[in-house]
Amino acid sequence: MAIGEILKEIFKVNWDRIFIIDTIGNREITYGSFFWSVLNCTRVLKDLEIGENTTVCLHMENSLELVILYFALLASQRAVVPLDPRKGIIEKTEIFTQLNDSYVIYDTPLEGAAPNGINITNIAPYIFKQGECATNELELLDQLDYDLLYLICFTSGSTGTPKGVKHSATNLISSALAFKERLHLGQKNRFFHNLPMTYMAGILNLIFLPFVCESTIILAQRFNITKIFNFWDTPTRHAANTFWLIPTIVALLLRVGTRGSISTNDDAPMTAFVGTAPIDAQTKQSFMSKYGIPLYESYGLTETLFVTTESPETLEIGSSAGIPLDGVTISFSPDSEILVESSWMFHGYLDSETQQYLTDGKFSSGDLGVLEGGRSLRITGRKKHVIIRGGMNVSPTRIEEYLSELKAYAECAVVGIPSEFIDERIVCFYVQNGHSCGTKKERELNIRIERDLGTNWVINEFVEVKSIPKNLIGKVDRSKLIQIYKELK
Repeated sequence: MAIGEILKEIFKVNWDRIFIIDTIGNREITYGSFFWSVLNCTRVLKDLEIGENTTVCLHMENSLELVILYFALLASQRAVVPLDPRKGIIEKTEIFTQLNDSYVIYDTPLEGAAPNGINITNIAPYIFKQGECATNELELLDQLDYDLLYLICFTSGSTGTPKGVKHSATNLISSALAFKERLHLGQKNRFFHNLPMTYMAGILNLIFLPFVCESTIILAQRFNITKIFNFWDTPTRHAANTFWLIPTIVALLLRVGTRGSISTNDDAPMTAFVGTAPIDAQTKQSFMSKYGIPLYESYGLTETLFVTTESPETLEIGSSAGIPLDGVTISFSPDSEILVESSWMFHGYLDSETQQYLTDGKFSSGDLGVLEGGRSLRITGRKKHVIIRGGMNVSPTRIEEYLSELKAYAECAVVGIPSEFIDERIVCFYVQNGHSCGTKKERELNIRIERDLGTNWVINEFVEVKSIPKNLIGKVDRSKLIQIYKELK
């Protein structure tokens, strides 16, 4: 079926079923009412007289309005740029510079060189205007070109410079459908959404995937560590049974979480996925033992979307990230870097040379791995010099350059150290430059880092050394720094 036909059928079949339970705004919306709100939103966007080639940035926290905007911008054939309000001023400014012509819809104040925009509170009453919507309005979905540029997600690579990853709606929907088929997901699944809705995992995994599965979304505020003791409260209250977790949440739930009264249903068993970073076999086994919920590991990238996943038929309590989805082919470079071909490969980078990231047309993932038994992917390491925090890339080089610009230290190097509670701790090794050091200086640096680079870039630990170890060609020996850290501990 064509994409438009698929979307129409989903809305028709589920017209009176609940699509989103919004625990933030204490409201719920059916598939039919959601489509009506999308239509209202497209009219609002037209009235704003946004230029035909203008990209629309969504500078917003998790909300029902944000989900509606994603679909309304698709229906308006506009390119959308999700923008996390917790990004730093410098990164936001770099993104706006790359976009050239852009418009911002926001729910939190904008800093830096922001383009024209409007606060969502000014248009929300029009989006939720009362009225009747007939299913024949769905014919609009047949008129859309789903292969046009739809989504530009900015991600930081090893250099830290944000790269805009371009995708069509066809890519997102095709990838979600393939994942749905592998896991047999459907109307009985109730997805708990507490990941940031401006990152790919929060968009593909927890908006488009539940939609194509004809499921219900339990929409909540993004996770933070203070919520771990009450993690299960909202899912229990709304009978959520399908979760996307990050390694940080898994580790914390194993240490301090209790499942409470959340119960399973034979018709819709509890299911949890983890895929923003590799997770070890012991952690998966411990989670299954404590909560009785299978933890399916998957693998994907912003550029490639879903690549592999475990499933009920292939679940192996081990270090596997699962089997490639239909439409995906995995191969390896001579140094074991994972190369990905897929039917929903990204359409290139915005303002960046894409070919340097491809090998014979295959995307060079920056991750190392092997196919065990010729079919199951195991991640063995990382080729790219990046740190993963909350499923998001952080560039150590970017932090080093920032500290250098501030002349904070005579020399410094940043590495990621595996941690029990977060994916990786950001550790800064430094050589004094004669200026004062200590807790006060570290606190002041982190305040500036959070403001300029963003929350995920904050340094967890500062370690003073006499010199930064280098290899034979003069580059920082990061493996040596990790060894020094382990010896100190």
